[in-house]
Amino acid sequence: MKRNIIILLISIGIAVISGCGNTEKSVEEKSVQEVTKNSTESELYIDAMKEILSEAETENTEIVQETEIMADTEETEVVYTDEEIYKDILDMYYYKIAGGWDKTEDVSYLWHWAYTSAKTLADAGYTFIDLDGNGVSELLVTPVPEAGMGMLYDLYTCVGDEVIHLVSSGERSMYYLCEDKTVYLESSSGANLSTQETYVVKPEEKALALKEILVYDSNADADNPWFFGDASCYNKENSYDTSKMKQLTEEEALEINKNREITSISLNVFSNYTPQEEMPLDIALKKALNEVAGEENVLNYFSEDFDADGTVEMFGITGTDSGWDIDNAKIYYVSSDCQVTCIANFAYLAGYGGGYIRSAEIRNSVIMDTGSAKFLTFGGMAGQETYLYGIKDGKVYQPEVSGQHSNFYKIENDMYFAQPHEGGEGYYEYTYMFDAENGEFVRLN
Repeated sequence: MKRNIIILLISIGIAVISGCGNTEKSVEEKSVQEVTKNSTESELYIDAMKEILSEAETENTEIVQETEIMADTEETEVVYTDEEIYKDILDMYYYKIAGGWDKTEDVSYLWHWAYTSAKTLADAGYTFIDLDGNGVSELLVTPVPEAGMGMLYDLYTCVGDEVIHLVSSGERSMYYLCEDKTVYLESSSGANLSTQETYVVKPEEKALALKEILVYDSNADADNPWFFGDASCYNKENSYDTSKMKQLTEEEALEINKNREITSISLNVFSNYTPQEEMPLDIALKKALNEVAGEENVLNYFSEDFDADGTVEMFGITGTDSGWDIDNAKIYYVSSDCQVTCIANFAYLAGYGGGYIRSAEIRNSVIMDTGSAKFLTFGGMAGQETYLYGIKDGKVYQPEVSGQHSNFYKIENDMYFAQPHEGGEGYYEYTYMFDAENGEFVRLN
């Protein structure tokens, strides 16, 4: 805009100056006063033009400088630390180890097992190693004892802004870190079959890539069961193909194993880690329960908004899994402000043993959803009554139907069905509906 004004003023100035000195005759015909007036106006105009041009030059310089600064800012690459890149993963491990796992996490199931899990934050840790040399570190997470053997529970990499979970170890498929920054997998399917595989990280493929494989397969050849090959002998769909592999003597196979150098893993333990985000409420509830339960064996946690008030509460169960029953079972309630109360004791709970109480499927059988409220239910097997626990007015309670029927469960059309454990004398079938206003189940027949 200012440039247009300048051009306009210059044009006017030229016209004015030209008009003032068009011919000598016109000047002579004017009075001395008029000539002086025109001369003064021309000088004022020139001074004004100089000031405008000076301001325009200054403004233009500022615009250029501002653009250069903005360009420099846009070109500056933001560099993140390893902990910033993997902060969500590290926070998850920190809080789950502190508060307890619920088996919904995408991690090695070894974290869930009592004899392979980390009991405290000091019992597990993490480290960063650039395994593929691309300048971006991978994340290795594992318990302290396993780290001393070079074993890792979980391995992650980062591609762009995406964190990729590469592998998890299992009971019979364990990953190890080697001196040359390859990843070694030792797996077994029994006495007749085992594999030893070496992998490299391939971020562009978001996966590990097989480098070489050593197989013991007596089913393929009982007399000479050792086979060796590279990636061309293997595919994920059909596993390895011994027809493409080189057969080895036992001495040759042992020599390959001997030359494989597994290295211990130096960890930063989670007790020294500072989480980037605040503790999630469900983890805080688990942590509160663990502290109160102490040496008791916490078998599972059930977090839900039981009373539909917008906040999460929790029930937990402790006891001993005897194979079929849960012996010496205790039911705990944890309020949304982390207050813990033991609400029930059972000498046994029939039918929840054998690992069932820890399974992911257990939630489908013990959480009853009425649509307006949820209840924790236990019992109903081997003649035991079904007990229901809900939340009303901020406090745990048992509806009147709790403990009255062996079988009590939801059927179609938001109805509930009750019956005794067995038929015969005294057998009945009752139908109920849930009254959300008073939190009770109302019998209809």
